[in-house]
Amino acid sequence: MVVLNSAVILSLHSADRSRAPEGLLSLRDGDQISTPHLKFVLPGISSVQWRFFECIEDDEYGLSAVTDDVVVALSMKRGHIESRFLGEGRLRGTAAQLIVTIKNGHRGRTSLSADDWLATGECED
Repeated sequence: MVVLNSAVILSLHSADRSRAPEGLLSLRDGDQISTPHLKFVLPGISSVQWRFFECIEDDEYGLSAVTDDVVVALSMKRGHIESRFLGEGRLRGTAAQLIVTIKNGHRGRTSLSADDWLATGECED
């Protein structure tokens, strides 16, 4: 999934290959997913430790964490950012924004804004 209006890709998969957590079973590749829905899939996201990595084979920077039996990964192509340091900062900033959005949802608003959902498709950044 492309995080809306960014070059960052969000991917989710089961930490245990033999069984998928119930929350992941409701997701299909290509769906648009609201962050309130992710709150049910990843209830423990606010307390995870993220690990930064550089994947030379895929020419990407990445950030990953495991929560609620789900591996959460954020990645972006290295060509979208000038340095490893800035790549890590951008991914950590996106993770923080995602966590806050999931945790707070759309409280106090009558409709969801563009910041409240994730979308699949082409990067816009």
